Amino acid sequence: MSKKDAEKLDLWNDDEGNGVFLADTNDLIEHIAPVKDTVKKIKIQSQWDLTEIPPILGECRLLEELDISYNGIKEIPDFVFTLPALRSLSCQGSHLIALPAAIANAVKLQTLSFTVNNDQSIPEEIGSLPKLKKLSIMMDEYFILPECLGKLQCLEEFSLDIYKRETGEIALPASFANHGALKKITILKTIMDDIRGSLDLVATAKILASCPSFELLRLKGIDAKLGNNGAALPVQLKELGLWDCSFDVNPYTTIESLHNLEVLEIFGEAFDRDELPDIFRNLPELREFYCRSYVQKLPPSIYSLAKLERLTLHCTAITELDEKIGNLRSLTQLKVGDNMLETLPEQIFSLPNLAELDLSSNNFSEQEIAAIKNKIKAISNRKIKLKADRQGPTETKKFELMQHIVEKQNTAPLHDVKRNSTITDPYYIQYLAAVKEHYQALLLVDKRIRGYAYSEICKAAVEKCAYAISHIDPERLDDVKWEYYSICLKAAKGEGTKRMGIDSRTLKKIRDDLLSYENYIRFCFDLVRHNNYAAILEGIKHERLCRDDYLHICWVSILHHPVSICRVLDPPQELCMFSLKLGSHLSDIPEQARSYEICAYAVQNDRTILTLEEIPEQYQDDNMLALIAEAKAKREEKKAKLKKFIEQEKAKREEKKTKIKEVK
Repeated sequence: MSKKDAEKLDLWNDDEGNGVFLADTNDLIEHIAPVKDTVKKIKIQSQWDLTEIPPILGECRLLEELDISYNGIKEIPDFVFTLPALRSLSCQGSHLIALPAAIANAVKLQTLSFTVNNDQSIPEEIGSLPKLKKLSIMMDEYFILPECLGKLQCLEEFSLDIYKRETGEIALPASFANHGALKKITILKTIMDDIRGSLDLVATAKILASCPSFELLRLKGIDAKLGNNGAALPVQLKELGLWDCSFDVNPYTTIESLHNLEVLEIFGEAFDRDELPDIFRNLPELREFYCRSYVQKLPPSIYSLAKLERLTLHCTAITELDEKIGNLRSLTQLKVGDNMLETLPEQIFSLPNLAELDLSSNNFSEQEIAAIKNKIKAISNRKIKLKADRQGPTETKKFELMQHIVEKQNTAPLHDVKRNSTITDPYYIQYLAAVKEHYQALLLVDKRIRGYAYSEICKAAVEKCAYAISHIDPERLDDVKWEYYSICLKAAKGEGTKRMGIDSRTLKKIRDDLLSYENYIRFCFDLVRHNNYAAILEGIKHERLCRDDYLHICWVSILHHPVSICRVLDPPQELCMFSLKLGSHLSDIPEQARSYEICAYAVQNDRTILTLEEIPEQYQDDNMLALIAEAKAKREEKKAKLKKFIEQEKAKREEKKTKIKEVK
């Protein structure tokens, strides 16, 4: 065994059978025992059959990094926190009950990341960790952050990741004010839908502005309130990332006041502009700029950034780069993929420090790409890494083309299109082609197009992406209720839905008042048959349906997606049992519906139930304990057989390798 292998133990697993499979705790002990006196880093991930940490881990006196994320482990024993060299601990996405108070004993801990699951809390003892520099918290459900976090005097980086759909007002603890070491804050809302986490950026900025070392702020999926003056961010900021956020005022006004900014990343509809505002003349220190928003034109001031090293303009709508780009003498990386460029200014090839050029997914011809490659080859003093694949139309370009059609041809003569006839008029065909490439092109369809032709264009758009239904104007349909119903059916079973499903955000946009009772039921049936979101049942307006019809829809949903039982209102026992037989877990069954029979069946058939935690208290009797013990014994027997099979397969592979070597 090499020194490197003796210091690092990587035990990860995935659903495809890659990595290392641990059937039980004994397997883990067998892997740790040979290296317990030398190992410095242990990673145990996606081992769902592993439910506890064996005491042998406490004998790893040199262990510095421990990652036990995404496992079946429910408790971290106290001896983990007394490991003398432990500097980093990660236990995210786990089944952990909660971090114990013994975490206060991890006095050398510098990095900590963990998940706070439902009905859990952050232990106050975290505030006593004297050397903690980096803290990352994932929350299943947001709650007020404890003030003890402000006691972490060495804390430099704090990350908060909220992955619950419904999120309340997010706030940093007031104890962060005047924090001497705090440098970086990241707040993410992982589940992206129409419900963003709300953050009072004015109040947040007041706290961060008082921190003398603070320099980086990243927000994603946040509804940021900047206030009336719009100048809320701390002026000492050096790095700012705003991803898919919404704002109550123009965000560019705030950005241009950050004169010390070195890195700027913007992404999302909030930054869409025909022309990017002229903010760069106020950002002389900028070294990196990343933009992924709909922008057609760049301001002249961007070419005056003397310190700019990395420029990324991805999936915008720019058609050209100015020859003044030659002024960016510090530029080392230029990424302009997925735009509408056809040529490059010659000045790019004279940039003295350029090392990487990404032109993928633009409109360059083969001849132009060949010419660019030759120009790069002719540069003798350095190498430039070029990426120029996938040239041709993309969704962004189609959307731009659609705008051009509207601007140039909105006075074109229209010809009537008869119902159920094939659309052959080139003017209509252009719209059909555009919405098939980019669903938002539906917003730009000539307002004179109505009736059957408009209906067909709408169907093409929702088949591409169900969310296009929010862009439909029912007043432009002839037989509104019938045509709108037909469009809804297309949305329910279109290719976009089969691939990604319809989420609750899309379902809320559907005008169900335009659907009759019968048509609404038919739509719901098609919806649950073609959908992959368990939460889709939440979007169905059950109050509009009689109980029997609602349950019929639920039966169909569970048949196609058993986990959706978790979203059924007052599910009957037979429906719960049906979902378990199809593969759902007891944890998916609403607590009030967990009868004794349901629990007993789940214990005998669900490999994840090894304790009484998920069993209602009134059913936790000796008989249930016996069922759990019996089921556990059967699972251990299966694991042993699987382990033996894996060992036999490994032996066969080794024997085969040996024979091949002998033949050679």
